[in-house]
Amino acid sequence: YPSLHLHSLHHVSEWMLRSYGDDIGDKTSIYTMLRTNKGYRGLTHPMREVQVEGQTKYLPNFRYRYFTEDLPMGLIVTRGIAELAGVKTPHMDDVILWCQEMLGKEYLVDGELKG
Repeated sequence: YPSLHLHSLHHVSEWMLRSYGDDIGDKTSIYTMLRTNKGYRGLTHPMREVQVEGQTKYLPNFRYRYFTEDLPMGLIVTRGIAELAGVKTPHMDDVILWCQEMLGKEYLVDGELKG
């Protein structure tokens, strides 16, 4: 893709520093920025109560925004960019395949984004 210009893209660490600034406790790596970001503190995934063999169990709420928004508008887009660049994403593919099964959606088919 010789006509693809990426000069306006910023590294995720730059975006995090610009967006969260002093809310990040340790700015040495993306990992530490994610782990020490006050904006992410306390985030949990909503669960729903289900009955299994007379016992109350909990399952993730697959209709929550982590799946309905972050997957198609975040992870899938990132996977598409990797595909265009010819970069293999085996771990990302595993996450997408699991999520699409939980959602009853189809994004990744035979190793390529289709849905």
